[in-house]
Amino acid sequence: DYDHEGDLDLLLVGPFGARLWRNDGAGSDAQTGLFVDATKESGLPMKGEYAWCMIEDFDTDQDVDFLLGGAQGWFLASSLRGGVFE
Repeated sequence: DYDHEGDLDLLLVGPFGARLWRNDGAGSDAQTGLFVDATKESGLPMKGEYAWCMIEDFDTDQDVDFLLGGAQGWFLASSLRGGVFE
């Protein structure tokens, strides 16, 4: 729940980079939720090949950070809150 709205969001990594899907389905009539691609606005890398990700509060500031990694190295995405990472 990277945006702290109470519903689970989805982070996918692969040969396409990282893709962040925000769940906007909480409180709607849709029983399966409504996922919206929030990658571009988030600042996460849309290029590169990532094989794994870790989700943790790496900088201990009470929000969700992402550590993405693969053959080319790793990328630490620190949350600036409001759905934006640096």
